[in-house]
Amino acid sequence: MFVPLTIAMLLGTPGDGKELFAAEEFYKGQDGKEQVFEGVLKYKPRGDGVVGFGRYNPFTLTMTTDGKKSIREVYVGGKDELLKPYADKAVRIVGKPVDMEVEGTMHREIWPARVELAPEKK
Repeated sequence: MFVPLTIAMLLGTPGDGKELFAAEEFYKGQDGKEQVFEGVLKYKPRGDGVVGFGRYNPFTLTMTTDGKKSIREVYVGGKDELLKPYADKAVRIVGKPVDMEVEGTMHREIWPARVELAPEKK
């Protein structure tokens, strides 16, 4: 029992939560108030051989607030492996909302400081 528990503590699991960009200068310097976002995280990578330009975020968070559905992209800076363990799960992300226009397209993003599995609703 002790060995598996120790390994899980060292490696971390989605339930433990994960620090993402909270300590990064780009995150600290971004305007906006840190807040909590809860919803289902979806992962949709670009297809093999698909060439694109501009900004592409393979993760989105679908949230429901006061009966209204909203979706925000989740920025990971090309480090998809950070959030892959949380894909298709209900999560809680602490981060900053960032709205930006890139090449004529509006991106409503979350810049995540931390992610964890959302507590189960009773």
